[in-house]
Amino acid sequence: GNSYVWSPVTGLSSSAVANPLAFPANTTSYIVNGTDTNFCVNNDTVVVTINPLPTINAGTDTSFCFGGSVQLTATGGTSYLWTPSLGLSDTTIANPVANPIVSTVYTVVGMDGNSCANTDSVLVTVNPLPVINAGADTAICMGASAQLNATGGTSYVWSPSLGLSDTTIANPVATPIVTTTYIVNALDGNSCANADTITVTVNNLPVINAGSDVAICFGDTTQLLASGGNSYVWSPVTGLSSSAVANPLAFPANTTSYIVNGTDNNLCVNNDTVVVTVNPLPTVNAGVDTSFCIGGSVQLNASGATGYVWSPSTGLSNTVIANPIANPITTTLYTVTGTDGNTCSNSDAVLVTVNPLPTITAFSDTAICIGASAQLNATGGTSYVWSPSATLSNPNVANPVATPIVTTTYIVNALDGNSCANADTITVTVNNLPVINAGSDVAICFGDTTQLLASGGNSYVWSPVTGLSSSAVADPLAFPANTTSYIVNGTDNNLCVNNDTVVVTVNPLPIISIGVSDTVYLCLGDSTQLIATGGVSYQWAPNTFISNTSIFNPFVYPPNTTTYTVIGTDLNSCKNKDTILVSVFTVPNLTDTTICIGDSLQLNVSGPINATYTWSPTTNLSNPNIANPYTNTTITITYNVIVQNAGGCTDTTSITVVAVDKPLADFTIETSLSCDGILVNYNNQSTLANNYVWNFGDGQQSTLVNPSHVFNYGTSVITILTAISINGCTDTYSIPIINGNFEDLFNLTPASVFTPNRDGFNDLFRLDLPEDMGTCTNVQIFNRWGMLVFEAINQNIGWDGRTTTGTEVPAGTYFYIVEVNGIVKKGTLTLFR
Repeated sequence: GNSYVWSPVTGLSSSAVANPLAFPANTTSYIVNGTDTNFCVNNDTVVVTINPLPTINAGTDTSFCFGGSVQLTATGGTSYLWTPSLGLSDTTIANPVANPIVSTVYTVVGMDGNSCANTDSVLVTVNPLPVINAGADTAICMGASAQLNATGGTSYVWSPSLGLSDTTIANPVATPIVTTTYIVNALDGNSCANADTITVTVNNLPVINAGSDVAICFGDTTQLLASGGNSYVWSPVTGLSSSAVANPLAFPANTTSYIVNGTDNNLCVNNDTVVVTVNPLPTVNAGVDTSFCIGGSVQLNASGATGYVWSPSTGLSNTVIANPIANPITTTLYTVTGTDGNTCSNSDAVLVTVNPLPTITAFSDTAICIGASAQLNATGGTSYVWSPSATLSNPNVANPVATPIVTTTYIVNALDGNSCANADTITVTVNNLPVINAGSDVAICFGDTTQLLASGGNSYVWSPVTGLSSSAVADPLAFPANTTSYIVNGTDNNLCVNNDTVVVTVNPLPIISIGVSDTVYLCLGDSTQLIATGGVSYQWAPNTFISNTSIFNPFVYPPNTTTYTVIGTDLNSCKNKDTILVSVFTVPNLTDTTICIGDSLQLNVSGPINATYTWSPTTNLSNPNIANPYTNTTITITYNVIVQNAGGCTDTTSITVVAVDKPLADFTIETSLSCDGILVNYNNQSTLANNYVWNFGDGQQSTLVNPSHVFNYGTSVITILTAISINGCTDTYSIPIINGNFEDLFNLTPASVFTPNRDGFNDLFRLDLPEDMGTCTNVQIFNRWGMLVFEAINQNIGWDGRTTTGTEVPAGTYFYIVEVNGIVKKGTLTLFR
């Protein structure tokens, strides 16, 4: 024929080719209809018979100990092939002998009379010999025991049995009297046997010597010395510098027997004893503490011993007798050391206090002003006598009051608690009072200030303080509200005080008035006369737009609202002022502005209540006779406005409205698919704009010219672009963004048949996805036994019928698991070659 159609199509790779691949599950008759170049049709039939696979049995799993062997037996076929061949006596018979050195899974391929093949496997487990461990060799001291402990088996037998508590347990106790090597034989759970040995070495005890007995005095120390061992422990530990050295220092409080346990290099222990006898110390008494005044002496007297030594030797008549004479010049603690018949010594001390002469202090010389008193005060004694006594309140107290009329030196004689005497002096200087001058009386105007000036002193205090800048300077500023007499107290260098008075008279201010009204109203260009009263001379300010600033009734003609102030002076040269507001009707200038063509703009001029307004020209104005009309002019225009108040005054101002074009907002979009969502690239095509605000519709914004944005799958939003010109004019444009669900956008079910024969057609099993979707695509291919033959994680590279190591897999049915962006698809795949 020239073209063909096969039926049925079940089990065919194609029904429209001359040579389809047939893989029916059951015996099938295929009919082919062939058409020639004349479109004439005929048919023929071919039967494809499906033979069942044989049931091959490799036998049950088995095991043996390392070094043995086992016979395998396969059934169900007419010929066999075993793999792997390692450890088999013959790979082509049904019952080879297997002796592998490691556990092995043997697979047998059996073929029946139809040349159909099937497989089965058997696991041959090689049990290793147990690792028997009798433990590390050990050593014991003579008479001790060792705990043996074997591991690695389930049952044990020890030999020799001599010295063992039990020969059939894992952990017998060994008590040999000589060094012995023990052998343990053990079986594990697989009845495999092995053995190990352990040697128990028996060491002799060391010969320990604690040294000779010794005697010491109470509080003394002796050094012990043990020998014969490698380390030592003494007991009791009381009175020892260390219990773990060979030669500790011993200082017991009582006679003590010390036992030392010595350990040799083999950790064997023995002991010995040494006695330390402690003799008591003599009771030495140096006598009671004593004292004397400087320059005297005292006899010391020690007892309780047979010999004595005193220290320090300073001030003693003899340092090696019991009762020397002591005459130190400072208080001294003397210590005497006494020794008894056992050459034990003790000591005692006696304090000899040397009392110094008292330090009598009448304190520093002082000065008083004439007529004043001075309190004297002496310290350092317990009783006092002052002289001369004529100007003293009491000469026999520590603190009499002195009232001399001339400079006088007083002497005080005093005794302390030890009846020692000393003296001191103090001079009381008598000073005259200063001559203080407060200055001449003065007159000021109310609210003015004058400076006072005091002299004759070194420091000053003014009173009353009301109306003064400071009450503690010589020249304060005075600004009293009423006539005031100020008194100044002046103090000289000797702290003597005198005073003087100055009167500050306060004259009232004149009452200056410009009239009964605070405000005068004028039209622009008019004038008015101001009249001031209450003074004898006047001065006006400001000095502009006024006829004369030095008369009481000038004319004023300001171009703007102005406040005029007049200062009036009376006969006492006191000044006061008044003000008046000259209100001139004017309209504030307007600021030129910009209008976006197509928008409206409100104009606004400020005017008084009941004012009238006239705008011109009236072009594009909503109302030319109000203060705030709207304009929607499309050309630049200048508007003038005339404002007239209720009094008939008028003023004019103007505003220029510049008309500018509005921007035109426009954009297009380009979309692409990715794992994270749908990527939209925005192409800004706006004109007359220089700033942009993008509202993506999902809560996110951007001010870039051409932004990009990722939208989640399954969302529908509207993106709005606001274009802004340099003049602040705006325009908007929007496009809806409709994003379908992820599953609706892609076909996640791959083809079920492919032929990786490298003919350029249907060579790969892969998903038809965009390139950017590869990072969230995972593909796994399994054979019919569930073994993974191909895997691609985070990549959509496609499967070419090879394993990851490059080996071609046989034709047949495979299973796939495809995961794209979290969505999983499973199915079967047929591979033809």
